[in-house]
Amino acid sequence: MLGADRCESSGLFAKSAFLILTAVFASSCRGISLDRAVRISYSDPPFSSDPVHQDAWVNSLAFRAVYSVLVSKGKRGEYRGVLADRWRSSSDGLEWRFTLRDDLFFETGERVRGTDLLAAWKRLAALAAAENAVEPLFSKLASGPAPAMFLSGRELVLRFREPVPGLLDQLSLLRYSVVHGSCFDPKSGGWLCGRRAISSGPYRVAAWTPQRMRLELRAGFPANTRHRRPLRAIEFGPTPSSETADLSVGASIGDRSSEGKVFWGGLETTYAYVRCQSWTRPESALRDLKIRRRLRTAFYAELEREGIVSPRSFFPPAIPGVRAFSDPPSEEDEAMRGLSAKRFCLRPSWGYHAPIQRAMERVALRFGLAYSENFIPKRETRAERLPGLPSYKNDLVIESLTVDVDDPASALRAAFRDAQGLRLPDPTGAIEAELSGRKIAFQRINETLWSDALVWPVRHYSMGVWAKPDLDLSDVNFAVQPIPLQWVGWKD
Repeated sequence: MLGADRCESSGLFAKSAFLILTAVFASSCRGISLDRAVRISYSDPPFSSDPVHQDAWVNSLAFRAVYSVLVSKGKRGEYRGVLADRWRSSSDGLEWRFTLRDDLFFETGERVRGTDLLAAWKRLAALAAAENAVEPLFSKLASGPAPAMFLSGRELVLRFREPVPGLLDQLSLLRYSVVHGSCFDPKSGGWLCGRRAISSGPYRVAAWTPQRMRLELRAGFPANTRHRRPLRAIEFGPTPSSETADLSVGASIGDRSSEGKVFWGGLETTYAYVRCQSWTRPESALRDLKIRRRLRTAFYAELEREGIVSPRSFFPPAIPGVRAFSDPPSEEDEAMRGLSAKRFCLRPSWGYHAPIQRAMERVALRFGLAYSENFIPKRETRAERLPGLPSYKNDLVIESLTVDVDDPASALRAAFRDAQGLRLPDPTGAIEAELSGRKIAFQRINETLWSDALVWPVRHYSMGVWAKPDLDLSDVNFAVQPIPLQWVGWKD
């Protein structure tokens, strides 16, 4: 089956970045009350308030504004302390001290304390250990009798056995936010709040049904954690038309200039690809390397008929040392015989998927493959990524990985290692060896991915927003995806 995964992001942010989210904003410039709710359209509603589910795009978009992190990079051009008032590190980078502020409160009225943050972090470590994984932030904590993560008065102290590149970037991820202790089991780490959240950030969840969610700005929350003219309310739910929206969250490849909008975004930090899902099954055609390469070559040829030229490289060439590859010489289709009994499925999806669907359908017809379209519920996608399952709902899926331009290595490590992430395939362990080094050689990983033919690069693009001119986006750091809604506001 060929399936298109739901929108993903790795912590690190791994997601189907073809998802288009639209928002309708009230504008004082047009005489509309600034108290009117922002409306955001999406395909899937937020399904969990658990921050470990940040790989689901809409979950991350919603709860980035609901929970507070220690340090945030959501504001353009700076790291902004949220739970931390200030911080410093030792000259060797092995010890970090964060002075915690004392004016943050949960929406229950309880003060947010350092013990709340430590409890939330220890929960993440326990969840990772239960899956025989290591939580990325804690992988380099110092070992020995002395504590590596503890409180000293108003300071949170972290001690590492070696420097952690991009530590502040990691700390700004949603998964490392502070959540109320009543929302998780202190022993198992299981999430107890379900379709409920206790805010520690600038917005609170005012209403939440399977179809809609409403966020409202919290009165009295520190003003330096959000836009100076903030959105008073944000509603997630179906909108009549993106053409009537004032702001659309989406990709640079989706031109909305005809709607009077201009794209705001950063560099091309989202990598879309087709992923071989069922390759570990003995019965799967994708188990054969020659067949995977042959299908990839045919797929690229059909994509070009759709006007899409694959970069033939997982990483964009803007990264120093990265080079694209060439398709192998044409081979006879003899190796493809016997595939007619195999079933490849692709589910109906967003407009950005349509050229990929058409290209793959023609590949299926060329080689006599049964072809159909298949829907993949979001809740099932993570389990489907595990290798060695007895069966898979999909042979191929469409996914994407969004990385931080300032720290692409962290997102890449999470995409391969994180138990809650994309779990990209690494059959020989060669990529794991590269990721274990202090400095990542992107081209060597690129070469391994191309040789294995388990991940077929489709295109690179940037994520951002298409906005009309009465919204102020000057504070938004577009390297953070999904965008932090607390830094979107109204122009003066």
